[in-house]
Amino acid sequence: MIVELTLLGFIIRYIKDKNFKFLDEFNLKNIKFLLSGIIVKLFIINFLNNDFLTRYYYLIDAIFLLVISFFFFSNGKILAISGLGNMLNALVVLLNKKMPVAEKFAYLVMDNSKYEMIKNGNVLTHGFINNPKLRIFSDIIPIPKPYIYPRLISVGDILISIGIFIFILSSKEN
Repeated sequence: MIVELTLLGFIIRYIKDKNFKFLDEFNLKNIKFLLSGIIVKLFIINFLNNDFLTRYYYLIDAIFLLVISFFFFSNGKILAISGLGNMLNALVVLLNKKMPVAEKFAYLVMDNSKYEMIKNGNVLTHGFINNPKLRIFSDIIPIPKPYIYPRLISVGDILISIGIFIFILSSKEN
């Protein structure tokens, strides 16, 4: 959903402006937090041993989300919406050691192989957890077919998407 709304925002903005000059308006602060968060996460995933990664991935993921949240919060009120979404996702991951996924909905929207991977515990980022903490902020919202990428999303994902979408559509003057 995040990628789709970001692309849609760019397409709408391009149609409205008939060029990409709007990209100059963004003037994002603290881009180093966004880039360093991505680089550190990629480094950890690619170079640390599996035991460490398996045991502490949830911390790495939560720290990554919090760093990205700082980037969002430092770029004004509109992107603060995305920062709040990231913070909610980070909190859920910290409390549950994975992003909880509603199994009853996952079965309906996920392809069988992805569902089985989560069910068998082969996914570091998501899991079927009985009685997760902050369930309301877990991946519990189904986006079924005919949508091209059926999946479950969280309230945090929605906030991240909305913040980025509005940010792209709004101009520097707004």
